[in-house]
Amino acid sequence: MGGERAGDLLQALGGMTGALAGVAPGWLCLGLALHLCNQLLRGRGWWAIVRAAHDGRTRVTRRDAVAAWIAGAGAAGVLTAQVGDALRIWLLSRRAPDAGYALVAGTLVAEGAGELVAGLPLPVIAVAVGVGSTLAATWTAAAGVAAIVIVVGAAAVATRRRVRGWPVLVQLRHGCAPLAAPRAYAMSVTPWQLASRACRIAAVACFLGAFHLPVTPQTVLVVIFAQASGRMLSFAPAALGAGVAVLAATFGAAAHDEVGTGRLAAFLVGTTTLLTLMGAVVATVVVVRNADWRTLVRATRRTAPAEAPVG
Repeated sequence: MGGERAGDLLQALGGMTGALAGVAPGWLCLGLALHLCNQLLRGRGWWAIVRAAHDGRTRVTRRDAVAAWIAGAGAAGVLTAQVGDALRIWLLSRRAPDAGYALVAGTLVAEGAGELVAGLPLPVIAVAVGVGSTLAATWTAAAGVAAIVIVVGAAAVATRRRVRGWPVLVQLRHGCAPLAAPRAYAMSVTPWQLASRACRIAAVACFLGAFHLPVTPQTVLVVIFAQASGRMLSFAPAALGAGVAVLAATFGAAAHDEVGTGRLAAFLVGTTTLLTLMGAVVATVVVVRNADWRTLVRATRRTAPAEAPVG
């Protein structure tokens, strides 16, 4: 039994090494560019929410919002989604100190709610193209997200009734205010979110082509749902492992062909690593450009111990 498992592991590792060595660089670069466009478009949609929450009067520019969004995506890829959101809140609050952290956090809630609605057609499409039963195990993740939305909605209703003495909740509710105008939201935010999702789907297709895997609507959807299942875990290695497990269990049926676990692991590990590295570099550049180095140097000098007199 142990020898068979060792043989299977060596075979998977061999398939993974071969898949990484044979990557098509052109499709890979195109996939990376489309992924970056995905983040740019979501950042642009978030800026529309930030402006609406400030009634159109804010010092935050489109460039500030997009840069903060991309930096948060990079931090989320390296650490967790919560860290990414915290970085976005910090970066944007520096540009609009009068708004406060709570209001910016509320705009993230509004953006996430709209993104969830924009993604609702995907399960319907999955059923239409014949992979709904294959992805049945991932519906629990969607149910968890729906539960979070219900809780957030209940909290928003509660804040409307008791606003005095709760300034943080008031600011949070102001950040969510764009959700109270569905038509304006659909006109100013939803198109950017839909374009962002289209770029993400196209990026997945390019990555599949780069690793010489079957590119069909079914396989693209399987990859997207496998990635979503992995993101339910905060610990990055565990999330990656969960994504590989879901992909290995569902990809063959969607592609109507047997694909080795090593090739699938190489695809998911390789693309995730590249996207993480790209996101980390972008996040570092944005943070360095927004850091107040003069204040940091002055604080360091104040807290540095005085030198002992010589002699």
